[in-house]
Amino acid sequence: MKRFSLTGVKRTLIVGVLTMIFGCGGDDQASSKSCAPTLVKTLRACAQARLPAVQECLGNGQCGALSAALKTLEGELRGACDDQSYGLLTQDALVERLQTVCSTHTDALAWRVLGGPHSSVWKGSDDKGRACLQAAYDASATMLDESLALYENCAASGTCDVPAIQTQRSALAKAASDSINAVCGTSLSSRIAVKSQVLAERVADQADCMVAATAAPDNALQLRCGPGHTQFEGKRGEWVKVDVDSDEWGTLCGDGSAYAFYVRLAPEGQPLDRVFVGLQGGGVCVFEDDCKVKQLTSPGLFTAQDDLPLGIGIASDDPKLSPFGDWTKVYLPYCNQDVFAGGGVTEEMGEVTLPRYGSVNLRAAMRMVRDVLWKRLDAEQGPGWRPDQVKAFVGGWSAGSYGTLYNYHWFLDDLRWPNTTAFPDAGMALDNGELLGVKGLGQVKIPLWGTLKQLPPYCFAGDCAVGPVLLKALSPRLKMT
Repeated sequence: MKRFSLTGVKRTLIVGVLTMIFGCGGDDQASSKSCAPTLVKTLRACAQARLPAVQECLGNGQCGALSAALKTLEGELRGACDDQSYGLLTQDALVERLQTVCSTHTDALAWRVLGGPHSSVWKGSDDKGRACLQAAYDASATMLDESLALYENCAASGTCDVPAIQTQRSALAKAASDSINAVCGTSLSSRIAVKSQVLAERVADQADCMVAATAAPDNALQLRCGPGHTQFEGKRGEWVKVDVDSDEWGTLCGDGSAYAFYVRLAPEGQPLDRVFVGLQGGGVCVFEDDCKVKQLTSPGLFTAQDDLPLGIGIASDDPKLSPFGDWTKVYLPYCNQDVFAGGGVTEEMGEVTLPRYGSVNLRAAMRMVRDVLWKRLDAEQGPGWRPDQVKAFVGGWSAGSYGTLYNYHWFLDDLRWPNTTAFPDAGMALDNGELLGVKGLGQVKIPLWGTLKQLPPYCFAGDCAVGPVLLKALSPRLKMT
């Protein structure tokens, strides 16, 4: 397998002004000045070294080089950073934190392009397909590296011109997309479900999250990820309704109202990073007639503004009734009649116009929860925010069960919560073998609902709407981790 190369990308040394920009503070000013530039520089260098190693591992099974980049990062950090030279983190915690950032983000990028940690798309592709995937991988890796380089450059100059950086990052995204299209044409989405523009958007999100792991929490860099991007505060042991900013997140309910969800942070004394996520049920409508009837008779199915958390059974807040009673809890209302699969389009069905945004709403809510947990855990003495240590139990009922099946991979691969268990309850997405069964409807509605890009890159066409088919595709992915 060909390794990507970062030709023409100049490594920039970061000077001590990074302390001011990225907020690496401490009582020992000399220590903080040496620690601050090391964070971004070594993280970028780690990603540069690890991305080709990940590809070599997934493509050829040669995985020996995977740990080398992480060991180099550790050596650099231990030589520059003392205990508490970055917030409340000890030296050990800081090393582990940035090793996790480097490894999980490079893994996620590779999985998205090559077909999961089992690289099923790469392994099943012909020469033309592999050339397309290689182009997508190279362009994504270069875009990520050059995005990180922008923050090195602004730190080295002593000022960060954020609007200029954003303009440059948009140019990097376009360049990545154009580079992919030059090789793939329009075929990328038929190989890994996403178009080149969407792939670039997801790389941009990763760049934000990587920089956020090294940046000050005041979000002077206007990153759309991390503790500086929190949209709500939350309360320990109390349910809080969160209204989602549609302009910020691109969310929408079926009646045109804003999406909202509920969060209850774990009670005092309990770990914040044990997370129970529940997806509300509510059936589905797929054609003009049944959607019109539901809009008239059950308007509550098209809004998230009047829902309340389900507090019984497994979702009870009482630890005596549920083993998850004292976990952080997230309740995701259902308001688009699209089994949490809609990718952000409005479906026109005769006299009925219905936004299909279910998956967009779910993922926006969980990213908002992530940022709050990140902020809270970084403010506590301990290891800080570590997505690899989150223990999550994610599931839903009826339509929410379908939504669990269709979004489970995202928790694992893109949110990077590997310790996530799914419980799809009372909705197995079984096909009845008829024209209007799950299989037939999936072949029609996946493109109409914009669902294609929301499904895993290793199972997204036709039959993958069927529960057992999707579970079979997920099984080798789970075996790899």
